[in-house]
Amino acid sequence: MRNLKSLLIAFAVGLWSAIAPLGTAFAVAGPEAYSGINGMTDITISPDGLHLSAVERYNGRQAIFVYGLGPNAGQSQILQIPSDFPDDLRVIGASWANNKRLLVYLKFADRRPYGVTTEYRRLGVNIDGSNVQVLPKVIRQEKRPQGAGSIYDMLPDDPDHVLLTYYKPKSTNGYTPFKMDINTGQLEPVAYGDWDAGNYMSDLKGQTRLRYVADHLKRKVQTRKDDDSQWETVWEFTLFEDPYFDVLSFTPDPNKIFVASDHETNGSAVYEFDLTTRKFGKRIWSHPIYDASRIMFNAARDKVIAVGYMADGDEFEIFDAEFAAKYQVLKQAFPGSVIRISGISDDDSKWVVLVSGPHHPTASYLYDTVNVKLSKIGSAYPDVPAATTSSMMPISYKARDGLEIPGYITLPNTGSAPYPLVVHPHGGPSSRDVMYFNSEVQFLAAQGYAVFQPNFRGSTGYGSEFQAAGYKQWGLAMQDDITDGVEFLISQGMVDRDRICIVGWSYGGYAALMGVVKTPDLYKCAVAGAGISDIPLLLQQEYHADVNGPTVGGWSERGQLRETSPARNIDDIKAPILLVHGTHDQTVAIEQSRLMAGKLRDAGKPYRLLVLENDDHNRSIPENEVLYLQELQGFLAQYLK
Repeated sequence: MRNLKSLLIAFAVGLWSAIAPLGTAFAVAGPEAYSGINGMTDITISPDGLHLSAVERYNGRQAIFVYGLGPNAGQSQILQIPSDFPDDLRVIGASWANNKRLLVYLKFADRRPYGVTTEYRRLGVNIDGSNVQVLPKVIRQEKRPQGAGSIYDMLPDDPDHVLLTYYKPKSTNGYTPFKMDINTGQLEPVAYGDWDAGNYMSDLKGQTRLRYVADHLKRKVQTRKDDDSQWETVWEFTLFEDPYFDVLSFTPDPNKIFVASDHETNGSAVYEFDLTTRKFGKRIWSHPIYDASRIMFNAARDKVIAVGYMADGDEFEIFDAEFAAKYQVLKQAFPGSVIRISGISDDDSKWVVLVSGPHHPTASYLYDTVNVKLSKIGSAYPDVPAATTSSMMPISYKARDGLEIPGYITLPNTGSAPYPLVVHPHGGPSSRDVMYFNSEVQFLAAQGYAVFQPNFRGSTGYGSEFQAAGYKQWGLAMQDDITDGVEFLISQGMVDRDRICIVGWSYGGYAALMGVVKTPDLYKCAVAGAGISDIPLLLQQEYHADVNGPTVGGWSERGQLRETSPARNIDDIKAPILLVHGTHDQTVAIEQSRLMAGKLRDAGKPYRLLVLENDDHNRSIPENEVLYLQELQGFLAQYLK
C-alpha cells in the first residue's frame, strides 16, 4: 500500500453557535456549487447530546469534524490515518459508538484477483484524537483483502461493544455475527456463521435472535430463543413470487417481531408476528397506496410511537401525542420539504433533522425539543442560494394501457413555456423519485430546462401491484410510460417538442439509451450514466442473474432481451449520446459503456465517453461530480439551446 502523505481527518471541538450556520459563504451557483463539494453532510449527534460530527471539506479532502454543543470548548487538532492506508482513501461518514468515541467510515478504489473493487474500512477514534484503531482488529496476514463488516446493533446499553457480521479470511463458516470491542477491535463470536446466512438481527436487549438464510431466490427466516439454542425456521418465501416478508424489528415482547408484508394489502403493511405460533397477529399500520418504510420507538424502546412511509416525501403516522406535537413544529417550520430525523439524543431533548425540498437545498438543523428552538447546523449545498431554486410539482398521467403514472415536473425560473425539456428517469429501477432537493435536477433547471421525473411502473413505494407491473418490461411498457409522460407534457403546452433530451443514471442510463433506440425522433440527445447497454451481458454476472433475472428476464426471454438491448440496436439511433461511467463501478461494469461506445464508433454515430477514474456506481468522488456536471452542461447546451 502507498503511504499517506496528506491529512485526512480533522477534529475541531469547540463552542458551537446555535445561531450561525456552520457552512461557507455563497458562491456563484455553477457545477461546483451543485456538486456539493463544499457541503456539510452526514451530521450525527452523540448519545448525550453534547457533540455533533459531520463530513466537511478540509485541505482538499473530505474530513470528519466534531463540534461541541454548549460549553465544550477545546483546541482543534489533526489526526493522521495509519500509514498503510492508500492515498486515495475517502471519508464517507461516522457514527457515535458512545459519548467519547466515533466510528469513522472510509472507502477507496482497489483491485482484487477477480477485478476492480471498492474497499471499505472502519476506524475507531476518541474525540480527542487518541486510540486510533482499525475495526475490527485483524492479524497481519488478514489485512488485504479485508472488509469492515456490517454493524447490526450499536448496543446502546453497552457503550464499549457493537454487534456486527464479519468474514474473517481463512474462516470456514462464512459471515459470522460477532460482538466487537470498539476500543480494541477484538471480536467475540455470538453465533456460528453459515455461508448462506446473513441479515442478522438482535432483539431489544441486544441478543442475536434472527437471521435470513438464502438459497438463490428462496428465503428462510430463522430465529432462536437465546445464545445456546438452535436456529429454527419460522417463515419461508420466494422473492418475486410470494408475499413480502420484511422483518423491521423485534417488539418489546421478545417473542414477537414487527414485519412489513403485503399478504393482505397492495402496499406493505406493518404487523406483529408471533415467533411461537408462527402466525401474523395484529396489523398496526397500512395505507391504500404507499409502503411502510420504518417504525420508531420511544426512548425507552418499549412503545412504537410512529410508522414511516414515503409519499411525496417522508411521512409518519403517529401514535404518540408528545411525538406528534414535536414533529408538528417541524412540519410548520419547513412546509413543502422532506423532513428526516437523522439523530436523537438519549434524553430526547435534541434532534438532528435533515430538511430537503425543491426550494430548500438539503441542510441539517438542531432541534431543541425542550425550548422548541431550531438552529441551522450546515448545508450540503452551501453555495446554492435557495432564492435561485426552481419549483417542482407532482403530476399524474395515463399510460397508453390506462395505468395511472405519477411523476414530477420542475420548471425553470427563466423563460416561458414551452420550455426545452430534460427527461430524467430514476435508477433502480426498484426505486422512485420524491420531492427532495435533487441537485442535478435543480442544476438543469438553473440552465433553463424543464425537468421531468416519471415514476414509471416498476417503481417502488406505490404498492406491490404497481411494482410488479414493471417485471420483465425493460424497454417495453416501462419505456412507454416515459414516452407517454413526455407526450402528456407536450399536449399541455409545457415543453417544446423540438428540444427534448433524456438523461439518466444506472437504470435511468439504460432508459436514456433505449429512448433514442425506441423513439429516435423524440429526443435530440441522450446522456447515459452507468447505463446498461446489453442486458444479456449484465445477466452473465451471477448476482444480476439471481436478483434481476425474475424482474428483467431470463433465458426463455432471450429474444426480448436482445431486442431491448441498446447496443444490439445501434442502427435505430439518430441522436448524439454522452456516455459516462466510473472505472470501479461494481453494480454496472464499465464494459457496458465501452461496448456501447465501440458499437457507436463502428456505426459512425456521434458519441462521447467520459470515464470517471476510480469512481463507483454512485459518483462518490466530489471532483468527478463537478466534472460530470460540467460535461452535462456543455453537452445539453450544444443540442438543446
